[in-house]
This record gives sequence, structure tokens and C-alpha cells, in this order.
Amino acid sequence: AAAAKREAAAAERAAAKAAAAAEKQAAQQAARQVAKEAADRARAAAAATSKRWTLLSSVLPAVELKPGDRVQAKFQGDIGGFNWFPGTVTAVHDDGTCDIFYEDDGESEERVAPRFVKVLSDAAARATAEEQARPEPMPRAKLPQGSIGKAGGGKAPLAASEAALCSQLERCRAALGGAALAAGEAALCEVLEMARRAVPDA
Repeated sequence: AAAAKREAAAAERAAAKAAAAAEKQAAQQAARQVAKEAADRARAAAAATSKRWTLLSSVLPAVELKPGDRVQAKFQGDIGGFNWFPGTVTAVHDDGTCDIFYEDDGESEERVAPRFVKVLSDAAARATAEEQARPEPMPRAKLPQGSIGKAGGGKAPLAASEAALCSQLERCRAALGGAALAAGEAALCEVLEMARRAVPDA
């Protein structure tokens, strides 16, 4: 009888120990699940914070549209429209335009230009687009040696230098545009102004 009692007590202690271990394991699993859900929410919040509506024209070609993408578009922007509406891309064309179905009223618009479309872009896509859009540094323009400030110089050599600079500027116009061309023109004008100051009036 005493042995049976001891066995029963031992079994009871083992059961209690197993129950405590199971309870501890369940608590640990619950804690891990809570931590995972919190981390997922934090990542989602960070992603939502990093994304913002950006003009498609400013993030090309880092961001490419495809049918089914959600966008915001300026309805009839090419003829003066100024309101932005949510929509879905239904087709993308080779010229960069896209067809959009507007969700609020069921209207559709074809071949909407990228400057009238906004997409949700993250910081990485914006940085990539900015890097791709950054112009190559232009070489510093050099005037012909000996044409300024020496005997035989004057207005004629300066005119030749101006012609050389204008020729270089035309090549820039053919290859570049926008901000890059403006920067190139500013640099050439600066060099030309220095030349004019160096040559006295006849």
C-alpha cells in the first residue's frame, strides 16, 4: 500500500511537472507570436511611411507600370484638368503612356502621359531614378591658347573663341536637355564672360 502511494505521488508530481512545462512552452510560443506580429506591423508601418505618391515621370525608368497597378491620375490633364482620381492601369504603351480606368465613376482614359500619373514609390526607387537622371559631368570648356591677353589678341580671337563655345553648346543641345543643358549653358557662359573681361575693348 505504501509503495502504491509513493508511485501515485510520483506520478502526480510528474504530471504536474509536465503540465508546467507545457504551460511554459505555450506561453513562450504565444510570446513569440506576439513579437512576430509586432515586428510585422512595424515593417508594414515603415514601408507605408517610406512610400508616397510620386509622379511617374520623375521615377522612370526605375518604376515601370503594368496592367492592374493602382495609380492616381489627373483626368484630362492634357487639356487643363487639375483633379487627381484613383484608378487602375489597364494597358501600358511603348511611348510610356497608359490607359486608366477610374474607380470613382467608371470612366476610362487612354494614353495618359506619365506626368499626369502618380505611383506609390519607395525611397529606393526614387533614389535609383534620381541617380539615373543625374547628368554626366561636363568637361570644363577651354579657350584656344594664346587667343587672349597676348600680342595679336583682341576681338578677332575672342570671336573665334565664342564660335568654338557656341559650337560646343550646340553639341550639348543635341545630346542633353533640361537641367543638364541649363548647367552646361551656365558653365559656357561663365567661361565666355571671363574671356570678355580679359580682352579690352577695341
